[in-house]
Amino acid sequence: TIVSEVLTKVIRRQEFPFATTNSLCILEEDFELILDKLNQLHNRAERIMSVVTAVMSIEESKKALGQNRSLTRLTYLAVTFVPLSFVSSFFAMNEDVTRLGRTFWIYFAVAIPVTLLALVVVRFSDTFSNIARRLL
Repeated sequence: TIVSEVLTKVIRRQEFPFATTNSLCILEEDFELILDKLNQLHNRAERIMSVVTAVMSIEESKKALGQNRSLTRLTYLAVTFVPLSFVSSFFAMNEDVTRLGRTFWIYFAVAIPVTLLALVVVRFSDTFSNIARRLL
């Protein structure tokens, strides 16, 4: 730092014209005191920076958790509607539209169990993967 350079290059120099030893000692003490205070401030600033970094990391983690919750909701929504959409498109491949009135209950009889199965698979996918890892 500039204070330590001045202390070593100027004040501690042996050849100092027009200066008394007492005045140099006083200046040296002042500069050493300033250097000590600067070192304390530097250490304090480093500690504060590490705390700020930790706080920012915690805030980013909270944001990531919020995004994770939103993504989970979106996944459940997709898992609910994709099987329903598949079953309705499968039943829509019928040539005779007049028969749909009599067989409309079949859609619900198939769509509800398929949707529930998809939700169970999504909900317990971690459990299923842990069981598969243990078996292998």
